[in-house]
Parts: sequence; C-alpha cells; structure tokens
Amino acid sequence: MVTRELDNIKDTILNAMSAGMAYADALLLACASEEQIEQLDNDTVFQMRCKQTGKDLELQLLHTLKDAIDIQTSKGKDHGVTWLLSKINPSRYGGGDDNSGDNVGSIVINTKNVDLSDPDTAVEVFNGTEQA
Repeated sequence: MVTRELDNIKDTILNAMSAGMAYADALLLACASEEQIEQLDNDTVFQMRCKQTGKDLELQLLHTLKDAIDIQTSKGKDHGVTWLLSKINPSRYGGGDDNSGDNVGSIVINTKNVDLSDPDTAVEVFNGTEQA
C-alpha cells in the first residue's frame, strides 16, 4: 500500500511541476510524509524525472515565447527579441558584464519621436539618469 501511495505522490509532484510548481511546493501539495520525502529524495530515477519535467516545461515556454516574439516582430516590434537577447547574453546585449547585469531589465522610455536611423537622437535612461 505504501508503494501505491508513493506512486500517487510521484504523479502529483510531476503533474504540479509540469505546470511550473517548484519541487518543494509540489511535495507540500502531495502531502508527502517525512519518510516518503526521504525516499523520494534518494530515488535518483525520480529526481531525474523531476529535472526532466522542469526542462520540458522550460522548452515548451521558450517555444511559446518564440512564437509570441515572431508575432511581435511581424508587426514591427522588436522588444521581445532584444529582451530575450539581454537575458541570454547580458554581457553582449544587456549593457553590462555577466557578473553585474547592471542594465539588464532597465526600461527605456522615449517621450518624443526618435529617428532610429540617427543614433545621436536616441537617449537611454539607466537608474534614473540619462545616458547618450
């Protein structure tokens, strides 16, 4: 009977993780006992399935993000592309090095028309200060 209960707990955990829930939260949701948690933590096959479930969700979300970015790009909006590049390689596209990431996530707000073909007219604001 414990084996069946443990199988149900595993299913609950994997289902929760496939929706984006963290492993620790999925354990709480599954109402696993301390003994069962120890068994699950020592089950290398199950732990690998948990990692794989998380990576499967990540891949699915990246495909969804790419589809959304493609739609935005087709409408002349490149914000999604530049945002994703800043997340993938912040030292090259985020304005800082990989260790600092100072400007990653900064918001640029233009209050007047900007001629994008003339970079001298563009102004960026980082941490509340203008930078040409």
